[in-house]
Amino acid sequence: MTIDFDDVLRDIGQYGRYQKIIMWSCLFPLCIPSGIHWFNQIFMQGIPEHRCFIPEMDSPDRDLSNLTLGEFIPWEEQIDGSRELSGCEMLAKTSSTNSTPNSSALRSTRAAPYENNIPCQFGWKYDEKHYTKTVVTDWNLVCDYALVPTVAFAIFGVGNLVGVFFFGYVSDRFGRKKASFCLLAVQTVFGVLSAVAPNIASWMVFRFMVGTTIPASYTIGFVMVVELVGPERRAFATVISNFFCGIGFVSCAGLAYLIRDWRYFALSTSLPFALFFLVFLFIPESPRWLLSVGKFAEAERIIRKIAGANGVVLPVNYMETLKMQSDKKEEMAAMTSGEQQEPLRQLTNEPSFRDLFVTPGIRKSIIFLSVIWLMIAIAYNGMNYYSPEVGPNPYLSYALTTLTELPANFAVWPLVQHWGRRWTLITSMILGGVCCITTIFVPRSEAYSDTVMLACLLIGKFCSTCADIVIYLYSGELLPTALRSLGIGVVSTMGMLGYIVVPFVLASGRLGPAYRTIPLVAIGALMVLGALTNLFLPETLHRKLPESVEECEEQYRALRLRHYVVCCVEKPTVEDRRGPEAADQDAEELENLKSVESPSRVA
Repeated sequence: MTIDFDDVLRDIGQYGRYQKIIMWSCLFPLCIPSGIHWFNQIFMQGIPEHRCFIPEMDSPDRDLSNLTLGEFIPWEEQIDGSRELSGCEMLAKTSSTNSTPNSSALRSTRAAPYENNIPCQFGWKYDEKHYTKTVVTDWNLVCDYALVPTVAFAIFGVGNLVGVFFFGYVSDRFGRKKASFCLLAVQTVFGVLSAVAPNIASWMVFRFMVGTTIPASYTIGFVMVVELVGPERRAFATVISNFFCGIGFVSCAGLAYLIRDWRYFALSTSLPFALFFLVFLFIPESPRWLLSVGKFAEAERIIRKIAGANGVVLPVNYMETLKMQSDKKEEMAAMTSGEQQEPLRQLTNEPSFRDLFVTPGIRKSIIFLSVIWLMIAIAYNGMNYYSPEVGPNPYLSYALTTLTELPANFAVWPLVQHWGRRWTLITSMILGGVCCITTIFVPRSEAYSDTVMLACLLIGKFCSTCADIVIYLYSGELLPTALRSLGIGVVSTMGMLGYIVVPFVLASGRLGPAYRTIPLVAIGALMVLGALTNLFLPETLHRKLPESVEECEEQYRALRLRHYVVCCVEKPTVEDRRGPEAADQDAEELENLKSVESPSRVA
């Protein structure tokens, strides 16, 4: 027996006083720590400009220039013909005179290749213009160890993959509230440990553990929000959740700019969030989840609490009435679908991975959503990770990139309400993909090239943010309550594979100026591919949140060719969903149930 919580919300209020208080004071603020931890590693392991440390030249009272350094550090010719001082090699004759070489000697020094080039012997000299102390400068993760920061990002991505699947299961098995509490605990404890890590190995372990909470902490928080409100408010709740997460993103840039020591920065982005444990004193378990697993007594207690806060008085036999209505609807659904049809496998209180692939409709949703999540994860995270590499200042570039989160959250709201989830997702991914691909045509030698690339990046990030917002909402509306958190965990797991691949894709952009556009072009192509995949999924605008597997299958059975090409969908009627005969049966059944006492609203 499945009780439709959307029916309950119609009685107690879809977005009443209780939901507003809990969401704005507790659930929405919980998204901020996720936003900060999501990308704070970018600045913890920032890679500054560097060269070999030269004892003869790096005394504090010496005024250095490239001309003088040319005596000790070789020049390297870049693929675009320019020359730069080597960051990883020095000339063997560092004990030579400190006098300034004449012009002929300089030309000889700048000739390549050098037979007397050797690796840095005395460590490295780091440019402190943007980064003062980072993981890279403390442990010299450059040159022969330049791949280590990329691997660190990938390990963080592996943690993302493990976390969304594990905590997704915990959420469906033990409840949303307990899972969210555990996530905040892991995030805070290992965030603090990251700040005191004695070496790179332990730091990577601690970052892996923090990675297990991203984006699981946001995903489960999103599920709690969506399950607490009615269909007409789900898009709004999703947008505001993303807005608060965006506040975390922008705050990360500000903190990184003010706190240039990575250890203090790690502490400032972890320890203060211990105060958030207090909100769990007020957050209820999701009543929708409680109903889906058959915990009716606890669900009724929370439902009556919500009703009381919203000014609604429920009858004493309210839950019995809901159970009777649910039984009647299931009987009518069975009669409509036909006795010859093989019954769908009933879910137990312990949802399993197999449940996601038993029926064709849910199976299609999982497969197509997995591809779309992968493309969006690569685009969204790739542009955030890569933003410090574009533009004159890494903090400004990242701040501008994350600021696109805020207008995107509000721009997508009317689109998903008018166009629908499907076409908003398709359009944003195609537009963002095209903007990223066009960077290949930006001349590298022009003074405006950085500005144009940053503009294309910002437009692409704006579109990827819109897509990221919609995909959370869209996925939740395509999956049934009992499998929703596990299903979102599985499809977002595919996105986590993108988190692991993205650092290596972005590393190609650091090979030289000629390669800077490669990451953005690759990201753009994948966004277009994801948009085309979305053509095969149904629209969910104005559809009630599916409670059972049967309701999910009905979404696909009701599809017609016009549904694949039409946007701005109208609210479906009962006749649209099940035919006129079924509508007449529903009307007759509702008349029979009117004799039961109904909820009343307190004046």
